[in-house]
Amino acid sequence: MIGGTLALVSSASRRAPENAQVSARTSLALALVVSLAACGKDENQPVKPPPVDPAVEPVVDLEATLRRSCVTCHAWADPELLARREWRGVVERMFELANLRLPGVSEKRLMGFTPDEAVEWFEARAPESLDAPKWVGQPSSVAWRDVPLSAPPVAGRPAAVSSVRLLDLGDGPRVVACDMLAGRVLVGDPTDLAIAMTVIAQIKAPGHVEAADLDGDGRTDLLVADLGEPSPIDERVGAVFALLQRDDGFEKVRIAGGLGRVADAQAADFDGDGDLDVVVAAFGWFSAGEVLYLENRTEPGGELDFGREVLDERDGALSIPVADVDGDGHLDAVALYAQEHETAVAFLWRAGHFVQRQIFRAPHPLWGHNNMSVGDLDGDGDPDLILANGDTLDATTKFRPYQGVAWLENLGDMEFVHRPIGLFYGAHMARPLDVDGDGDLDVVASALLPSVTEDRLDEYGAPSLAWFERGADGGWTPHAIRTGPACHASFDAADLDGDGRQDLIVGNFFVQPPHPPDGRRPIELLLSAPE
Repeated sequence: MIGGTLALVSSASRRAPENAQVSARTSLALALVVSLAACGKDENQPVKPPPVDPAVEPVVDLEATLRRSCVTCHAWADPELLARREWRGVVERMFELANLRLPGVSEKRLMGFTPDEAVEWFEARAPESLDAPKWVGQPSSVAWRDVPLSAPPVAGRPAAVSSVRLLDLGDGPRVVACDMLAGRVLVGDPTDLAIAMTVIAQIKAPGHVEAADLDGDGRTDLLVADLGEPSPIDERVGAVFALLQRDDGFEKVRIAGGLGRVADAQAADFDGDGDLDVVVAAFGWFSAGEVLYLENRTEPGGELDFGREVLDERDGALSIPVADVDGDGHLDAVALYAQEHETAVAFLWRAGHFVQRQIFRAPHPLWGHNNMSVGDLDGDGDPDLILANGDTLDATTKFRPYQGVAWLENLGDMEFVHRPIGLFYGAHMARPLDVDGDGDLDVVASALLPSVTEDRLDEYGAPSLAWFERGADGGWTPHAIRTGPACHASFDAADLDGDGRQDLIVGNFFVQPPHPPDGRRPIELLLSAPE
């Protein structure tokens, strides 16, 4: 976790593998979390019949036993959600998770059935392949011009940007990016393309970056979520870093360590004392994940000092944006979870502490959440939530009919309604943006399918970037922005050329060879203009 990362790579490295998830993970996850070996499996590999264990007596009512067992940990997953060839890996991982999380579970039986019995049941009812429709976009009123932003190459490594933001660091807007696999944070000037981006910090596996004046000196610092290790592991290698702006550059200070792989960190003054606290989404993998609150206790002029409180001990947290979702005048945090949870949970600030409230649960544990952002899509004055679910980084079937973009409409009184926006294969990030300048918010989405060839993408009509135009009737019309490699774990937006239109700053995340000729190019600017 792309993440989320992958946890960005939340799934190319941000995330746990999807069949590691029964659960889904991969985003990254970002994020980004990427299990590279799993990406190379043959989609057409024949299914071998499961072996029979004669020492175990078959269950009489296997379906009822399976349902009763599975829903103790997650929503039920119908057999038709996966192609037949995928169920063995998913079921075996389910047993692996159960052995970790349910002490005393037998290696042979999970609440009354064996792995082979479960595999046989699901395979017998699963389709040979998933019926995923071709993605169809409509003609667009907006065109895009591609302008590269260069950076020093890293020998033997393609670009792997897990997070890119356009931030004002005091001397004008700057592109700030996390190059995850190279372990570096980059800064560049989007108005002077002749100058390459520069490295301002080395961090093991940076997954996400945000702006925040953490020491209260009036300068814009950077808050970096560090996965610590791109591949999914349960060691506590994650951390949160502050890059404090100084006269001669940035000073790297670790404000929290010994965490599971950290996909996201966001700063806000939750307790109203005038300084910035931090909430943390540690994806981990199977057992090291959690959501944390770091209270800023720094004395004026002193070294950074943050307390630590665990808000939730579950793994799989991908994103944790900040907004006043309950409308009480206090900022809250909302965490998006992958793994078997596939849920969105609000942490509401109430009288000096956080209260947890689930606001959405996906229909099944294979949903594949990657990222969540905030925006008032319906213009009613309260924050809605925009979701991207397209994680299949560790699955053999990459195109699934339930991948796409949706929003959680905030109806008030902590009631949220899940509303689909559109099908979008490999959806890794989605953000609200007025693309066509008509005064309402559209949604832009990026795709991350690093092991899928361009021919395969063309077969499904799958773009790597798209925007969904909001109509006067509240409906959504899809438009492709660009095709080609689905390699975008993160993007941001701003009017870069001063023409009154929103442009895109897009990060490239290349994992699987062969890489395109420009595979070491980390950032591209997509400048918009009327068609």
